[in-house]
Amino acid sequence: MANREQKRKMEKKNKEKNIKKEEQKKKSFVERKFGLNEEMASFINTLLVVFIGFIIVLLLTLIMGNLGVFDSGYTKPVRGETEISYEEILVGSVFNKNESTYYVVFDNFGDSSYDIYLSQKLNEYSKDIPIYKVDMTKEINAKQKSDISNPSANNVKELKIKVPTLIKIVNGTNSLYIEGTENIINELFK
Repeated sequence: MANREQKRKMEKKNKEKNIKKEEQKKKSFVERKFGLNEEMASFINTLLVVFIGFIIVLLLTLIMGNLGVFDSGYTKPVRGETEISYEEILVGSVFNKNESTYYVVFDNFGDSSYDIYLSQKLNEYSKDIPIYKVDMTKEINAKQKSDISNPSANNVKELKIKVPTLIKIVNGTNSLYIEGTENIINELFK
């Protein structure tokens, strides 16, 4: 009889231990680790979720800022008819065209004060080296417009354009930088 009673006590202790283990499993990480009550652990869990959410939003904002989404020159792409021009490019693609050698002319093509003489001469040009045009009146290109030029620029960030300007690109680098209508025409038709 003593054995039965001892067995019952042992079974009762084992049940209590199992119940305590189950309760421990039900507790959150914060409750187990720091021994906090349920309400406080719930508050800390909520606080952690809000903090992590804030960090994610902050990172997304920084990434979008680096992509230029918040820049004043950014315009949301519009659906509609797409016009593809093989000679007019944006300033961002000046150094990365497929050809190994090409010219890029920077001028205010969209402005009424645009130099028509230069335009006529560009239309007459028929040599093997292609010419691309960058319209500096477009808002997206205007960041590189300046009163002081940088003839040694080899990437878009270094570009400072005083219009009209002609740059000859050879293998992705600036090999010639010319300013002024007459100088540009002399280079193209020499």
